[in-house]
Amino acid sequence: MAGKDSLTCQRCNATLALPQDPSALEMVCEYCGNRQLLPSHVVKQRRAARRAAASTTSGRTEERGAGKASGS
Repeated sequence: MAGKDSLTCQRCNATLALPQDPSALEMVCEYCGNRQLLPSHVVKQRRAARRAAASTTSGRTEERGAGKASGS
């Protein structure tokens, strides 16, 4: 593995940035076109981050909704 935000292509050994889409499960090498799956630990980290962000966002929405309802 090349670094925290990058991977090494399994075919040509180029260093590749992780896809911007956090739901991506695979990536394509921009140099040789090799398609490879993201490592499971990367997928798990991204899923955990999405869940944490979703729970934080839904908590804020509920708080705002409660404030509006009591102000009516």
